[in-house]
Amino acid sequence: MAKELMDKRMTEEELDKVAGGAGYSYMRKKKNGNYEIVTCSQELTVEQAKGLLNGDPPQNHGIRDDVISILPDVPADKLDAVKKQLNKAYDGCTFQTI
Repeated sequence: MAKELMDKRMTEEELDKVAGGAGYSYMRKKKNGNYEIVTCSQELTVEQAKGLLNGDPPQNHGIRDDVISILPDVPADKLDAVKKQLNKAYDGCTFQTI
């Protein structure tokens, strides 16, 4: 029975979505004018976000890899649409340019 309960427990990410948890997005403009974006269900430092965008493994920054996603090449003209989708996905998202 204990194993059944453990199998049914929610992950932190699922709980955040059910409870209306906020998301955090960190955007960096590329030389070609496009953006690379890292999104996370936990707040990151600028150094953590830059490390993830530079290809560092999340574990090197004390972050679980199941709470992040990286959008490596978002065209500038699609940025508003991506922000709208992230707000919807996270039920509210904080954006920061780094």
